[in-house]
Amino acid sequence: MYLHQRWVQRWRTPSPWFTLANAKACPSSKSSRASTAPASAVDMTRSLGVSDAVVGLTIVAIGTSAPKLATTIMDTPKNERDIAIGNLIGSSTYNILFILGVTCLATPSGVPVDAPLLHVDLPLAALVALLCVPIFVTDRRISRLEGALFVTAYAVYLGTLIFVRA
Repeated sequence: MYLHQRWVQRWRTPSPWFTLANAKACPSSKSSRASTAPASAVDMTRSLGVSDAVVGLTIVAIGTSAPKLATTIMDTPKNERDIAIGNLIGSSTYNILFILGVTCLATPSGVPVDAPLLHVDLPLAALVALLCVPIFVTDRRISRLEGALFVTAYAVYLGTLIFVRA
């Protein structure tokens, strides 16, 4: 057992600095890093008082989307753009309909939705989806400018989550 694991067992709530150091200096095996780093990030944010919803909308969302980003970047230059776009739309649809549906089925009393998620994030997600339709159908091409607008809009959303709601 590693020293940091003994420490975590002994002290259930590690300090944010220890958790950050643990995320950076976890053991060298890949599987250990894969399971320790996200857990360390969640522990650190909780010890700083960040809500679970903000953690899910930032750390978890970015961490689970990173493989999709890599796949899309690799497929696009190979003229496999339909696979890239299908991967993004398909995984989003799967996450919302199947994973959320199974989660609700597995929870006898349902899944509570916090007010900010209900009044801000869900309507924003619907609005973004609706705004994407004209971009996707015009010339059946998403320009670099539109891509830059997407990235900028996400940066503003992420900044709002971190600096206003966290």
